[in-house]
Amino acid sequence: YVEVGRNPEGIAKDNGYLYVVNSGWGKDSTITVIDKKAFAVSKTVIVAKNPQRVLESEGQIFVQGYGADYSYPVQKVDVAKGMVTTIANATHLCEHKGILYMVYGDTDWKTYKTNNTFSSYNVSNGRLNSSNFLRDMPEELASKSVYMMEVNPNNGDIYIGTSDYKTNGDIYRFDRNGK
Repeated sequence: YVEVGRNPEGIAKDNGYLYVVNSGWGKDSTITVIDKKAFAVSKTVIVAKNPQRVLESEGQIFVQGYGADYSYPVQKVDVAKGMVTTIANATHLCEHKGILYMVYGDTDWKTYKTNNTFSSYNVSNGRLNSSNFLRDMPEELASKSVYMMEVNPNNGDIYIGTSDYKTNGDIYRFDRNGK
């Protein structure tokens, strides 16, 4: 085994390394880089507080979490330089073939009303597209609480799960073109 930070939440792999985000249940803000061959920590990088998810795309590492102020930053991590750049804010994200798909759900927890903003990020050119990537989005998805978002790695289908925290949820499926 190898020791990482407090409460490891997510893991990704790339080029002989494992990347583990450590949330510490809000008390950690690190990504631990593990050399797979030596199975030893090679570096620890500080990211936004309470990271939840780590993804690899096109040889680049991206971290998503709560942040100190619950702004839900998505950060690009340059591990070699130890540099972290916030590229967007998103409560959930997934990746397919160099595109990050993101949703930022702004929820009023007193009324449980949510406003979702969908966006994407092109890893190759570093451009954020703030236009909704879902072309045929049902009207209700704009205001339902998104609980998960994943991509089928074989065909690029995007799955979005919603919940009202009281009853059974719904899963929406879109093809890679957002239809």
